[in-house]
Amino acid sequence: MPFVPFQTSLPIEMALWHITEDATELADGLPLGGQELADLSGMLPIRRAASLAARRLVQRLTGEVLPCCKNDFGKPFLPNSTWQISYSHSANYAAAIASKLLVGIDIQRILPKVTRIVPRLLTDKEVACILPNFYTDAHATVFWSAKECLYKGYGKRELDFRAHISVQPFAYNPEGGTLLGQVNIGEVLQTYQLQYQVWETDYMLVYAVLIP
Repeated sequence: MPFVPFQTSLPIEMALWHITEDATELADGLPLGGQELADLSGMLPIRRAASLAARRLVQRLTGEVLPCCKNDFGKPFLPNSTWQISYSHSANYAAAIASKLLVGIDIQRILPKVTRIVPRLLTDKEVACILPNFYTDAHATVFWSAKECLYKGYGKRELDFRAHISVQPFAYNPEGGTLLGQVNIGEVLQTYQLQYQVWETDYMLVYAVLIP
């Protein structure tokens, strides 16, 4: 269980888990509620292990031994807790984040297909920012993951990635960087600070925290 905590200036607790255990090992000692057990039972073994690794991260980051519930929109939360949480997984990595503010996290494998996917999710201004960049796939993945983070932070399903979520155009830096994003829908306007970094050469990790 390589547990990798991250140090950041943001008001968050955040870490990665390199998944080497099976689902049975990962479930041991977790306070899984009925909803969680029902969700896990319908998953393939690899996805079940990834979800359980993310749950172990949440428990370790918050220090709270609580079942993880979901609201009516699928946003995870800890009952009777002041912690805001989010988690993500990709292949054999899980990531989680916790804060007293709204947060979101996403980890994605950097793949060439991303440049075919993101035009459906990005505004023309955001797409134009990516095109002249040498690191096109990685740059596009940051935009995609950033929007996923903002979607998770807001936590309601009616968001349109092009109409309601915007990411400030930025010059991609392979060493990582910081950017801003917004959720703007109805009377809600939320601004988030996001950070991104490459992990193990081909994974993009992006996380966001609401700016109060």
